[in-house]
Amino acid sequence: MSQYITEEEIPKYCASQAGVEVGDLIIASQLIDGYIGKSFDVQEVSETVNVNAKHRGKLKHYPIVEIKSLTEIMITPLGVNRQEVDIDHIVLDADNDGYFYYISNKSPFAFIPYGFCEYEPKAQRLEVSYSYGYDVIPEEIKVVCGMLAQNIRQLQSFVGFKRLNTLDYTVEMANPSFFTQDMKLILDKFR
Repeated sequence: MSQYITEEEIPKYCASQAGVEVGDLIIASQLIDGYIGKSFDVQEVSETVNVNAKHRGKLKHYPIVEIKSLTEIMITPLGVNRQEVDIDHIVLDADNDGYFYYISNKSPFAFIPYGFCEYEPKAQRLEVSYSYGYDVIPEEIKVVCGMLAQNIRQLQSFVGFKRLNTLDYTVEMANPSFFTQDMKLILDKFR
């Protein structure tokens, strides 16, 4: 369950509306998740990624917090080989946008039953387990969360809702000023 502002931070981010409670913050956080289509909380996932000829690949979820494990899936003359490798073989781009370089330390020679031959096994795919999200919630998200929580408290009920999707449910809002254009502009850069 997302909650982007703690109870201690209510006076900082919700100063213009008295009586904002933790429940208002949770609803506001879920509305943000629904608008953006993802959560900012740290989550763990495993996925299989193709690596191109330039040793590049892309993970679906980002920003990446930590790579947990890495398994090479290689096609060799003897078939498919899976081998766990050190996580230092992945070098994430500085932008932390999911792109990475894969550095393999394989020998240029592979043993096959009929002797040695020049064959360089290349990782065709990688199975990567990693965590992604934000260790620290971005300031813009906290500001929007505070604005939404104050609007929720001001309305005191969901009577004014027409329609807004969260990750878990859909709410309808009759008053479009509840989720303002300014809030949407701030959140759009996280989509």
